[in-house]
Amino acid sequence: QTWLARGRLDQARSMAERALKAEPDNQQMRQLLSQLGQG
Repeated sequence: QTWLARGRLDQARSMAERALKAEPDNQQMRQLLSQLGQG
């Protein structure tokens, strides 16, 4: 079950990265990405 959670984490992280590339000033996505990066 851990690999599934990790897969979702990677998905969320790449989504946040794409969102940040689209709008670098998006504080919410920046915060989310830093939280995901700690996982």
